[in-house]
Amino acid sequence: RIIYQDADPIFRTSPADTLGEQIRRQYRIQGKFWLFSGASGPRKNLPRLLEAWKKVSPEKRLPLLITGPEKSSYGKKVRRMIEDAGGERAGLIWLGEVDLETLHALYHMADALLYPSLYEGFGLPVLEALYSGTPVLISGTLGFEKWYDKGVVPVDASDVDALVSSLEKISASEKTPSHKELIDVYGAETNLKKLVDIYTSEDR
Repeated sequence: RIIYQDADPIFRTSPADTLGEQIRRQYRIQGKFWLFSGASGPRKNLPRLLEAWKKVSPEKRLPLLITGPEKSSYGKKVRRMIEDAGGERAGLIWLGEVDLETLHALYHMADALLYPSLYEGFGLPVLEALYSGTPVLISGTLGFEKWYDKGVVPVDASDVDALVSSLEKISASEKTPSHKELIDVYGAETNLKKLVDIYTSEDR
């Protein structure tokens, strides 16, 4: 039996409009954007995503906001990658490490979460984005097959051309699962019931 990790309860709520306005002013964000959350290591596949992002046709390409640990050695590499790809002038905005409330608002504001990670233990940002009603582009190796027709767009994340094609198609209009559907699979309430069932099962 599998007991999944649930997202923080904040992702079941809507952020205050004033927070979104504050974030836009703070980071000079205008219009629509894509979000890349958690540039914390090579497995996140950011170099390949940046290569694909640059190849997306200009009329379909949105600015890309990138979060991640700022003081780590990899964080410094990420900043160099972003600058080498054109930086803020090209539409790549490095936010560094953001707090939970800001991340919550960013998910709601983004047109899509781009998460082409090559491997993960689970992939918590995917769940956080879905709770926020935001579609997600993910590597087809990460699972989440249950939601492929509801906001999760799988792609071969090792193939730059496949990433380009998926980026040009992903849209904020993608239908995402309801909170109830997500809670029924990942919610703490569901997880507790599964755990109790395991400990009380005669097959244990």
